[in-house]
Amino acid sequence: MMDDREKIYVYFLCGVFVAFCALYAVFAGINAHPKCRISQGTENYAAGSENAEKLSGGIQQRVGELEDQMRTAGKETSECITELRDSVTEIGRLRNDCDRIAEAGRGIKESADSIEERILLCLQVLGVSEEEAEILDGDSPGFYDPGGQ
Repeated sequence: MMDDREKIYVYFLCGVFVAFCALYAVFAGINAHPKCRISQGTENYAAGSENAEKLSGGIQQRVGELEDQMRTAGKETSECITELRDSVTEIGRLRNDCDRIAEAGRGIKESADSIEERILLCLQVLGVSEEEAEILDGDSPGFYDPGGQ
């Protein structure tokens, strides 16, 4: 068997071995912990990058759709502007036609007034008063009533 001195020496060596193992475990834990954080950060970065790429793709698709909508709206706006210009031109033409009709109406009224004056002059020449002839009453057939009564 061993004597006490050898036992102390063996115990001392076992204690040193256990201490080295404990120190190794502590240092391995310290070294593994930042690596774990780095690998976790790398994984988080990769996941974030993947999400950013998906979002970027969705944004690009939506921007494309908006561009198409803007082009369509631009074409429709151009067509509406063209139609409005045509309508304004047509309104101008209608205004000119209305002016011509109004002018013709004034001419007709002046002609009717002139005819009425001539009829009255004829009646005066014939010696018949306007009241006796009942020209303006509209009751006599064959006489024109320019006043519209």
